Amino acid sequence: MGKQVKLPCFVKSLSSHETQLDPEGGLSVLSVFPEIDALLVSAYDMYLKRNANKKIKNRHESMCKQLKNLDARGALILLDSGNYEKARKQDKTWTKRKFDWVLKNVPYTYAFCYDNLRPSKDIEKNVTNIISRVEGDYKDFLIPILHAPASKKIRKHDILPDLFLEYASRKKSPFIAVPERELGEGICQKVKTVVRIREKLDTLDHYQPIHILGTGNPLSILILAAAGADLFDGLEWCRTVADKNTGFLFHHQQFDFFKSQTRDMASHEIVRGAMLDDKNRLNLKMGLHNLDFFYNFMHDLQDDIQKSDISGMLHYRSMFNGQGFVDEINKLIPEFFK
Repeated sequence: MGKQVKLPCFVKSLSSHETQLDPEGGLSVLSVFPEIDALLVSAYDMYLKRNANKKIKNRHESMCKQLKNLDARGALILLDSGNYEKARKQDKTWTKRKFDWVLKNVPYTYAFCYDNLRPSKDIEKNVTNIISRVEGDYKDFLIPILHAPASKKIRKHDILPDLFLEYASRKKSPFIAVPERELGEGICQKVKTVVRIREKLDTLDHYQPIHILGTGNPLSILILAAAGADLFDGLEWCRTVADKNTGFLFHHQQFDFFKSQTRDMASHEIVRGAMLDDKNRLNLKMGLHNLDFFYNFMHDLQDDIQKSDISGMLHYRSMFNGQGFVDEINKLIPEFFK
C-alpha cells in the first residue's frame, strides 16, 4: 500500500451507533484536522441502497470524496465489516452481499473481513475458516478478525494466544485484529491475554502487529500497548471529552468544563480558532479538542514505548498521576517500570 503509521497507533473510529458525531460529521472534523494518521469507517454506514433518494446519494458521494481526500493526504483508512452496527441495532438486513458492494464502491486502504461470530472450538478449523474469509478477490486488502469460541456466551480468551500463533504461522497479514471485550473480564485479564499473545507471536521470524478492536480509552490504550498491542480503534474521541490534564474521559455534555484547555493548551491553531468561532457547533469543537489531545497523547506514548518507560506517562507527565492503579500495572508489566 505504501502507507505506514507509527506504532502504537490510535485509529479514529466513526459509526452511526451512539456517537456525538455521525459518520458524515465525523469525516468533516477529521478532514479539517491537519494531522490524521488513521481512521476507521463502517461498511454498514457506507452502503448505498439502490433506491436511495437524491439527498442520501449526495451524502454518500460527499463521504466518499472526503475519504479520497484523506487517502491522498496519506491517512490509513480502515473499513469495518458492519457487524458491530448490525449487532447493536439488531439489524438482520445487513449481509455479506452488502458488505461486498461497499468493498467495490468505497475508498479504503484495508478492510476487516466479514467475520464469523460463532467460530469453531478447534483452533485449526477456526483459522482455516478465517483464512477463507480473507482470501479471494480482495486477499491483498482484507484483515483477519479472530474470535475466541464461546461457552455459555462467554468467550474463551485463553485460546487466543494459540489462535493468533496458528494464524500468523500460516498466513502473513499487515495486522491481526481481536475485539477488546474478548480478551477477558477486566483490564488486568485483558493485559495478561495480550502479553501471552505477544509472547507467542514473538517466536515467529517476523514481527506481527496486533490490532485491538473497540479500544479508545487512553488508559486502556496505554496499558495494552505496553502489553504488546500495536493498533487500537475506538469511538471515544467522538463520544466523550478528554481531560488534557489527566487523560480521563468525561460525558460529552461536560465539554464546557474543558473549553479553556482547548484555548490554552491546543497544539494546533485550527483547534483554537474553531473554539473561538461562535458559529461552530459544540460537537465540532469537542471533536477537534479530542483529536488534539490524542495527537499529543499518542506521540508521548510512542516515545515511551520505544524507551520501555511507561512510568514516564504514568508519573512524570502528570498523566494518571497519583492513581492507585499504577501499582497494579507495575505488577502486570514490570519491565516498563525501571
